[in-house]
Amino acid sequence: MKTFAKTLMASSLVFAAAGASAEDIGGGWDLSANVTLASEYLWRGISQTQGKGAIQGGADLAHESGFYIGTWASNVDFDSEASSEWDFYTGFAFEAGPVALDFGLLEYTYTEQSSLNFLEAYASAGIAGFTLGYHYQLEGQSNANIAGSADSSETFDYIYASYDVELPGEVGLGLLVAQYDFKDAVFFDGPLDLTGTEKYMHYGVTVSKTLLGMDMALTYSTSDLSDDECASFAGNDHYCNDVVVLSASKSF
Repeated sequence: MKTFAKTLMASSLVFAAAGASAEDIGGGWDLSANVTLASEYLWRGISQTQGKGAIQGGADLAHESGFYIGTWASNVDFDSEASSEWDFYTGFAFEAGPVALDFGLLEYTYTEQSSLNFLEAYASAGIAGFTLGYHYQLEGQSNANIAGSADSSETFDYIYASYDVELPGEVGLGLLVAQYDFKDAVFFDGPLDLTGTEKYMHYGVTVSKTLLGMDMALTYSTSDLSDDECASFAGNDHYCNDVVVLSASKSF
């Protein structure tokens, strides 16, 4: 699982392993890897695979100082040339008293369609199961690439709050509320909507448990986008609301 696991989980609502295994390779460094099979790749409340399954995996190198670097990949389907997403990230995670802090950079790249690539800075703070996080796009993808909207020099930002708790029977429960702001109208409520909407809220509930050495998770996600707004952006009104994702993950 990615070292900044809570950031990824809150962004995609597709669980990787609940607790990644790590191999001590000396010098204060740990190496870990993960693989996931998911019924769908859901990212920030919107399907990235048009309702189809996903094979995902990544690797992380983390130092005892808190510095980490890693990569993660998944297949995607946008009805475009892009067929896979390959992410690269680096950051620093540490504790300040009871507060867990994480700061870093995350680069999204898409094979065969580099116009979709973009770079984000992120930060999160967590305490007693609660996490507040923020992502800000630094460069790359503009609104000219999104839903055919006009170009814009403004960049996107994403803020989320999550809560994770272990229930009886070693069952994990994760709750999420988040907002993604594109700064320009990219969601349109039918052909007569000339103004559009620039941001949306999405919400999720995830239940997880380790079974037979696999980390199983079931996620329900929905948003405040209308069916028409979802279809104008994602191509189908089923890709943003009332989405259920089942995933199985293994860490090494």
